[in-house]
Amino acid sequence: MTDSASRLSHVLRTRLKIRQLAALCAFSEHGSLHRAAAAQGLSQPAMSKILGEIEGAIGAALFERNHSGLRATPLGERVLFRARSILADLDQLAAELDVMKEGNRASLRLGVIPLFSFSLVAKVVEKLSTKEHNYNFNIAVGSTDQLVGSLRAHNLDCVLARLPGKTGTDDLDLRVLYVQKSCLVTSAKSRLKRHKGELKLAELEGYRWVLPQQSTPTRKAIERIFLLAGRTPPIPSVECFDPRIIARLLKNQTDLLAIIPREIAEELSSDSDLLVFPIETEFSFPEICLIKLKRAHEDPALKRFTKALEHTLREINGS
Repeated sequence: MTDSASRLSHVLRTRLKIRQLAALCAFSEHGSLHRAAAAQGLSQPAMSKILGEIEGAIGAALFERNHSGLRATPLGERVLFRARSILADLDQLAAELDVMKEGNRASLRLGVIPLFSFSLVAKVVEKLSTKEHNYNFNIAVGSTDQLVGSLRAHNLDCVLARLPGKTGTDDLDLRVLYVQKSCLVTSAKSRLKRHKGELKLAELEGYRWVLPQQSTPTRKAIERIFLLAGRTPPIPSVECFDPRIIARLLKNQTDLLAIIPREIAEELSSDSDLLVFPIETEFSFPEICLIKLKRAHEDPALKRFTKALEHTLREINGS
């Protein structure tokens, strides 16, 4: 850190207050001193003074004033991003303290993509729900980009997903866990029910497909399976990446196919009337990663979760 950055850090640590950060976010949300003051239960002069104190501490204007209200400057947008993260961390601290007062040892907010083994998640949760660890879990399901966005907003502690595709990863701690193998799934009543062994892509013409949405890493991976085999990727009849919905669609429509990770297919076929086939490809889906924010200090609760996750993976793989 440079000398000027060190001096500014000292000023921010000693002069900025939490109520000022909350007011700053109110300015951005409401777009005017009057509306922000009303939302905060303060007078307009009081809110104007708070804004002046913040800008005085930082040494720069954070909002442009015009006839339509307030608009954040580029520097203001960055301060707002950090302010929201700090307030989100405080909200999480309050939730953790509340949970721990009830006897839990830790609280963890986990994001998981739909095409991840829910059995693996359940095993890790079980390990950490014992009297020794006594974790409280909040689990969100969504696409990689949605979950990483929530992670960056400090609304999640970690994410089990593929590498994010839309933005850089310099702020992320990425740990590759394993690679998912692909397989084909269809109804037990499909005309493929008498087929034995590996399926060739040429045998799948005339079928309808359920595929993940176009923007997802999984969809791009499936399209590569066909392109590497010199075939045109299928046009989906249904776009969906929720395995529960996929299973229901396949069960009721005998001409419908899906390519999904093998462990997901095995989980679905154990509960539904589905057939699972290997297909003519050595292609694997993008790596499943444990994604966290890079931090100067590691969260002890997250460290224990990571160890439990890795131990469970070794148990499953027999290593």
